[in-house]
Amino acid sequence: QCMLADIDIHEFEKQWEAMLEECGVREVEWMRDLYAKKYSWTTAYIRGRFYAGLRTTSRCESLHTKLGRFVESRYGIL
Repeated sequence: QCMLADIDIHEFEKQWEAMLEECGVREVEWMRDLYAKKYSWTTAYIRGRFYAGLRTTSRCESLHTKLGRFVESRYGIL
């Protein structure tokens, strides 16, 4: 839920920590890499940035594609 939800940064960080604990993925390397790149994909961090006229739907599709590179195919990102 914290990945593409329309929440503020503080709430994102809180939900991210809860997800790491609940899923036991704190030490998973691709999760650490994904978190390190949060400034380019999470709604909480990209809010207010210029996207050359891309609609919200287009941004979401683009983000899903980017996230798909980090998430193994057996996991759903939606």
